[in-house]
Formats: sequence, C-alpha cells, structure tokens
Amino acid sequence: MGEGKLKLLVVIVSYNVRHFLEQCLLSVQKSAECAQLSPNVDYAVAVVDNQSTDDTILQIRNRFDWVDLIENKVNVGFSKANNQAILKYKADFYLILNPDTLVPENCFVDILNFLADKPDVGALGVKMIDGQGGFLPESKRGLPTPRTAFFKFSGFGHLFAKSGYFNRYYMGQVDADEIADIDVLPGAFMWVSAKAIEKAGLLDEQFFMYGEDIDWSYRIQKAGQRVVYYPKITIVHYKGESTAKGSLNYVKLFYSAMEIFVEKHFVGKSKFAFVLLMRLAIWLQASMAITRNILKNIILPVLDLIVFGLVYWGMVDFAIFLKHNPQYYPQDLLQWGGIFLGSFWLCWYWITGNYFQPLKLQSYWKSVIYGFIAISVIYAFLPENIRFSRLILVFTSIMFPIMAFLGRYVLSASRFSWVRVAKVTGKRMIIVGNHNEVQRISNLFLHQSLQPRLLGFFSENEGARIYSYLGKPEQMSEKLRTGDIDEIIFCAEELSVAQIMEYMQKLSYLKAEYKIAPPDSSYIIGSHSVNSKGELYQFDTDSLSLPRNKRNKRVFEILFGVFASPLFLMAGMYHRSIIPVKNLTLLLAGKKRLIGYKSFLRINTRDEVTEIEGFLYPQDQFLLPPDDVSVIKTINLLYVKNYEVLTDFYIVVQALPLLLKRISLR
Repeated sequence: MGEGKLKLLVVIVSYNVRHFLEQCLLSVQKSAECAQLSPNVDYAVAVVDNQSTDDTILQIRNRFDWVDLIENKVNVGFSKANNQAILKYKADFYLILNPDTLVPENCFVDILNFLADKPDVGALGVKMIDGQGGFLPESKRGLPTPRTAFFKFSGFGHLFAKSGYFNRYYMGQVDADEIADIDVLPGAFMWVSAKAIEKAGLLDEQFFMYGEDIDWSYRIQKAGQRVVYYPKITIVHYKGESTAKGSLNYVKLFYSAMEIFVEKHFVGKSKFAFVLLMRLAIWLQASMAITRNILKNIILPVLDLIVFGLVYWGMVDFAIFLKHNPQYYPQDLLQWGGIFLGSFWLCWYWITGNYFQPLKLQSYWKSVIYGFIAISVIYAFLPENIRFSRLILVFTSIMFPIMAFLGRYVLSASRFSWVRVAKVTGKRMIIVGNHNEVQRISNLFLHQSLQPRLLGFFSENEGARIYSYLGKPEQMSEKLRTGDIDEIIFCAEELSVAQIMEYMQKLSYLKAEYKIAPPDSSYIIGSHSVNSKGELYQFDTDSLSLPRNKRNKRVFEILFGVFASPLFLMAGMYHRSIIPVKNLTLLLAGKKRLIGYKSFLRINTRDEVTEIEGFLYPQDQFLLPPDDVSVIKTINLLYVKNYEVLTDFYIVVQALPLLLKRISLR
C-alpha cells in the first residue's frame, strides 16, 4: 500500500468454495480499480484459506497473483482467520467479505465517499439480495435480547414484520432502502474502521463460525462508534455456507456461539432468561432437525419397503396360483427369500444413488437394469436347496422398480418437498449477453444429459441471428411478463455486477433461477432461493464432486476390498510377497483408490493437473498407450464429469487382469 493514501484491506476467508471465490475476487477487483481511480485511495486483498481441498490455492496462485494468500494448514475458524489478515496489514478500513458474495463496481468508492465526513461511524453493512433478487432481512439485525429472541422463535416477528417491537431481530421498523443505525452487521459484509478496531478490539476467536458478527458489532457500539446500514450499495449473497441451516451441526455451532455471547455480555435476570430461552430453542430446533433429517432419509426406503412387500407377496400368490398347490413353496424359504431379495434391492438403490435427490430417470433405469443382472448372477450361484423361485425373483425384480418409481413420481407431482424427480425436458432458459457469449454458453450445454431450451437472448447488439434476439437488457421487464421461464443466465463479460443485480431485482416477479457466467469460464454459478446453498453448473468436473458420488465411490471400494480380499491373499501367497496385503489395507483405509483419475483445472488457458492415485485409471479399460496424452485427458474428463458408481464396476470388469497384476507388483 502506498504512503499517504487512504488504505482499504479486503479480507476473504475461504474454505472449499473455489468457484464462488473466483467470481467474488473478479467483482472485488473491478470495485477496487474504480476506487483506485482516486489518487488518494489504495487497497489490498487478502485471502485466508482454511485448508481447502478443492484447488483453491492453485487457482489463486495462477489467476489472482495480486492477492495476498495466507494458507492455513488447519481450519482455524472464521474469526481467527480474519484476524490473521487484519494483524498483517495496517489500513484505515477493513472489509470482511464472504467468498459467496458479489460486490458492484461502485461499492468501495461509494462507501468511502459516504464515510468521508462521518468519523463516528465505526462499522457499516449493506443491502444484500439472494440469487433470485430477493431482499435478505439479515442485512439489518437487532441485538438478540431475550424479548427479541422470544418473538423470533415464536413467529410473532414474522407476523408483524414491520414492527420494531415484535420484529426487532430484523429491525422491522427500518425500511430496506433506508439508511439507519442498526445493532448487528451482516457477517457476509462487515466494513470496519481501524479506529473502531483500535477501540473495540479484533474479532473474538472464541467464536469459531457463528456469532462473531453479533459480538463485534456490540463491542463497537459499546466503544462509542456507530454501526450503520447503508442500502445505497447492494450486493449478492449466494448463501453458500458449508453448514446447512437445518442441520444438527448448525444448531450446535450457532447456539454454542450464542452461549458464548450471553456469558460475555449479559448479567443477572437477563442472562438467566436468555440462557433459558436459548436452551429451549436448542431443544426445539434440534428435535425438529433430528425429526426432519430422519423423515427425509427414511421416507423413500420405507416407501420402497412397503412397495416391495406388496409386490413380493403378490408375486408369491400369483406363483402359487399358477402351480395350483398352496404348499408348493416352503413358507420359511419364501420368508427368507423375501428378506434376501428386499435387502438386496434396498441396498442396491442406496449404493446407486436412488435415495438421493433429485432422481434422474436415466440413472434410475440404468441402475435397475444392472441390479437385475446382479441379482440374477447371485441367484445362479446360490445352492440348489435355497433357490426359492426363479419366477418370483424375476417378476418381483421387474415389478418392484416400476412400482417404486411410480411412488416417487406421485410424491414428486404432489410437490412433496423431500422427493423430487428431475425434469424430463430441459429448463426454459434465456441468456443476457452478446451473441458470442450466447454461442459459448450454449456449447457448454451440448454434451449435458438434459439440455435446456434456449428461448432467446437479450443484448445491446443484435449480432448474428444464431438464436432468437429478444431485445436489449433494459427491455426485459417489459417483454418478460409471464413466469414461463425457468432460468436466466447473465453474462459478466457484457454486464456489470451492478447491472446484473438491478435486473435481478426488477425481474424477481418471474421466480426464475438466476445464474452468472464469468467470461472464459467453464462453469455457471448461482443460487435459486434464500434458504438454498449456492449452486453451479460445472461443465468440466461435475459429477464426481457431488457428495453422494464421493460416498458411493468409497462404499464400492470397501465392498470390493471385502469381497475380493481372497484374491489379494492368493496373489500374496502366489508371489510370496506382502505387497498385495499391503495394497488391500491401503484400499480399505482409503489411502489409495481402486479407480484413480486425473483432474484437469483450467487456469489462464492452460491445464493444471491433480492426480488421484489408484490401482486402475479410466483409460485402462481401453488398454491405451501411456503417451496418448490427449485421448487420456478426454477419457479422464469424461470419467469425472459423468461419474456413476457403475462406471467403476465396468472399469474393474474390463481391466481385471491388469488390476490383479498391479495389486501384486506395486
């Protein structure tokens, strides 16, 4: 930072949000450049990474070399990470910014101008909107007192949203577009002066993830500095937190933070009442979270169990009818056969991801076909005396998946929120950007299993008539009168962040999903509701990054290791070596993958490669020469992008001789 200039430090704490961080940094860079047009302003940006494992470090080093990167070897929490950067730099103002935010180009310069003659303002927050253009009420919050907490938990605050008495938690008396003093800064955007930090101190590191914004705001006010809500600046907050608001982990973290706050700042009856109220709230929310999670996780397995029982015993009655002999099948054999067959299908559905949402039709029926083959093979190897009935097995294995799917479809059609079947047709989509960006984005969708229906595009220039030109961006609210649009993609190359936010708010009546496509990117990022995490279309490394596929891959490796352990032991005995047993241990412990792969990260037009070591690789199914780099790269990208657990099964079958060789010699 230059001498004699007004200094601003932007601090961003990152944890496994590489794509959100990239968009955030691009918006910060533009806003900082606008502020730096003034000869009296200088800035720096620090990213503190809390042990991310998603190539965040690599991306910052290669694309954002102007960022000061602080790498933590462990996750030290939000407060401590921010303090690391604040202590490292001496500045006049510090902006604590979430990585899942977007700031407009005029953000920094406008705030600096606003604060120029207000030395008593120690901290400032801004108006926040979600990824659908809706106002986020946590932009302005009141101090959590027993009364405030009671009215929030009881629902009175929601009923009387404009009341400063009942809705003090969200300061209902303050209009969303009114500059006003507030009690609590939004944790996603905290602009704090050096003077306020000098008087109130740094963030309290007792708070690991939640509550630090409340504590800091309270201490700043106690130190005689104002906390101001400044809605003249609007930012997008995707709410991409790593902890879901309805989870037990969130309940534990949030209320643990609140207990720390109460212990620090409350005394006497207020403290007792607040602690009592919090304990009640913890119990209620934890009970609701447990109940919700249990119901959400068991609704489909229970439904399948009921459907299977009806189908199986219906098939038994049908088979007995055909045999004209009620005693043809031993009753105990039928019972054990039902338990075996039902257990197989429920486990198979779990392994192949049919209990994860939303359900994709192609994946569902593909898993059913493979499941039918698997149960047929298993049945063929059963001893003759326990083969209960090929007729019952075949017809049950055909009818059960059909009836199970119909059950899912009925629940999904009835808008039961815990069961969703993916759309058969693509989303109805509009792109806002020049025709080159429209062409680029549409090409990204070419190889997707469910391609969107591109209705047309809005742009300042009509350009080539590849797709339907609908008009200029400012005409969108005039021309898009109906809600028959699922998604709008804004191209950041043509539109500023401020323009995108303006359009999002003007079009909020459409209830469409909004996403933003950064220039020269292979992903599109967005969020479709106030309560949802940020989401993205990631076209180069999509499917394997999903938690359910990571889990399925690990389950398959463990099952393979258990059932194939005799092969490892026999290989060890044959080669008189301990290497196969060592490899089995590494596989079961997760230290080495059954199927490894190479992940390609595009940085500044070149590929950075991260290799996940395995006994086999996707290209091994084709027995390719190791020097065929371009083909191997394509195969690995397709493997990561379209991953299903059945893919690993197929690779193992195709390259089994090579696998046996490698587990013995490596």
